[in-house]
Amino acid sequence: MQRELNGGLDDRSVAFLWGCIADLDKIAPLINEECCASYFTNLRTMAQVAASPYLPRAI
Repeated sequence: MQRELNGGLDDRSVAFLWGCIADLDKIAPLINEECCASYFTNLRTMAQVAASPYLPRAI
C-alpha cells in the first residue's frame, strides 16, 4: 500500500499484487474457520482496491 500512496505501482508490483489476488481467490474458500476466512477475505478486498486502477499485464 505504501508504494501506491507514494506515486503508484510499477509493472512488477502490479503483477505481484494480481498474483496474490489470484492465490487468495483459491485459498479463501478453503478456510473453514470463520475468523480466518474473514481475515483473508478482507485481505483480498484490500488487495483488489489497491490493484483496481491497474490492469494485469501479460508476462
